[in-house]
Amino acid sequence: MLRFRGFHYGVVEGQYAKGDFRSWRTFLYDYQTGNADRTSIRTHGGSTAFANPTATVLRAPGGRPAAVFTLFIPSEGAAPREAGSLIYFHYLK
Repeated sequence: MLRFRGFHYGVVEGQYAKGDFRSWRTFLYDYQTGNADRTSIRTHGGSTAFANPTATVLRAPGGRPAAVFTLFIPSEGAAPREAGSLIYFHYLK
């Protein structure tokens, strides 16, 4: 669970078609409303499947607040050379 600007969120995965690894997607779950909205993750190569999401809000080395995300890109939904672990961050305002 993440706490951002006083609200609680989670990142969850969902599979649109049972047994189809290409159909894994990541959603942002809003604990206040009960809504889960699909994220719009884009990679350089255009991978489409994302699983096992994690998110952490922390202070970056320079002291700014940031969110760090990790995901797994299944080979069935991966662009060439993008299958496997993905980690990225975004500075928060």
